[in-house]
Amino acid sequence: MDSLNYIIERVSLRQKELGGKFNINQMRSIIREKATPIDEFNIENIEIEPGPYTKKILFSKPKLEIAIIIWKPGAASNVRDNGRSYSIVRVLKGEMNFELFDDDFKKTGEGSVPAVDTFDIPKGMVHRMFNSCLEEEAVTLHFYCPRVRKNTIYSQDSIKL
Repeated sequence: MDSLNYIIERVSLRQKELGGKFNINQMRSIIREKATPIDEFNIENIEIEPGPYTKKILFSKPKLEIAIIIWKPGAASNVRDNGRSYSIVRVLKGEMNFELFDDDFKKTGEGSVPAVDTFDIPKGMVHRMFNSCLEEEAVTLHFYCPRVRKNTIYSQDSIKL
């Protein structure tokens, strides 16, 4: 996991340099400067959990958490936020789709992101992610800054499409 160690070291250094001014823009810049090949993560050795996806925490400190998620074909997350954390998601395999919602749970945006590209989920943004492919799994790498605490999972009944 050389690329992940590089990212962790760079983020730690920039957080020390910038303190409270470190933000999603600095994080995005660091992540985009380093490739994260899927073969570095030995996903074949990750025990698949029941449910739509399997999440494995790869690194966790108060200011940064990194997780890999293996999405089953057709799998979707619940509608949720990441609490006071922002996140950047890199698609390692497949294609991930997302939907964004406002405070009234009205859909405000959606997108599809192919492998090796990234997308941001701003602090407090209500969202849902899903693998629309019904034949293949998708794999994503999630960078949360700071570590996720007190996120909210919303009822599907709240959503206004």
